Amino acid sequence: MSRKASAASKPAETIKSWSFSRLTVFEECAYRAKLQWIDKVPDLQPKTAADRGTAIHQEAEDYVTGKAAATHNLRHFISDLAALAVHFKAGRVVCEEEWAFDREWGVAEWAAGWLRLKCDAVCHLTPTHAIVIDYKTGKRFGNEVKHARQLQLYAVCSLLRYPELEQVTCELWYFDQDELASFTMHRRQLKKYLSLFDRSGRAVTEERTFKPSANIFSCKYCPYGPDKQGDCQYGVTAGEPARKTVPLVIDERLIATTSPMEDEVAEFLKRMGG
Repeated sequence: MSRKASAASKPAETIKSWSFSRLTVFEECAYRAKLQWIDKVPDLQPKTAADRGTAIHQEAEDYVTGKAAATHNLRHFISDLAALAVHFKAGRVVCEEEWAFDREWGVAEWAAGWLRLKCDAVCHLTPTHAIVIDYKTGKRFGNEVKHARQLQLYAVCSLLRYPELEQVTCELWYFDQDELASFTMHRRQLKKYLSLFDRSGRAVTEERTFKPSANIFSCKYCPYGPDKQGDCQYGVTAGEPARKTVPLVIDERLIATTSPMEDEVAEFLKRMGG
């Protein structure tokens, strides 16, 4: 067999693991996900906002763990962080915990994880109730749906990681806006939400074609777009019509609700032996 024929028969690569941020990028544009995590094209854009967020996260962790005093950036949530610090001293809080799960949603080592996520703070209020907190910098407006799904994923993973929990409350603390978003999930809801995220995670890690979804909104913020690095051949600029692209179709079933599609739930439970 020739080298050319051998290369042609080689199966397309897939993304090996996912996180909520990877899921978000994939759903916005699968081709961008390919460039970033399969082709590993460097993102050379300035990280001013991201670096600021990382710094403020560290300030919050240092305050909760007693390593440093509170900073001006934490002023809106100082009472909440102080309460969290009390729980930390009592041994009920873990900061910057790394969680990983395998393809069957069993707890896994980080390096081998199919799904990975990091928790800024996890507080076990009682043996059956925990709070998972994610610190946010930047704007909340316009990100409500995305952030709601993030809360749901944290809740699912909390109930899987801690089987003794009967309920989990997940919160987003918006340090810049003095706002808080909260979502509580009870164990009886777990399987319905789990089936939806299982579907989403498999979509990310089983995709092989990675069709682009070029439009002025996604391309504007894509580091590989024509107005940034120019690595993407499908990207468009503001006012320019999309070319060689597939329209972005938003599947509402990807957005977890309190009433997921029962046929998908039944199929998932059958596969999982539930």
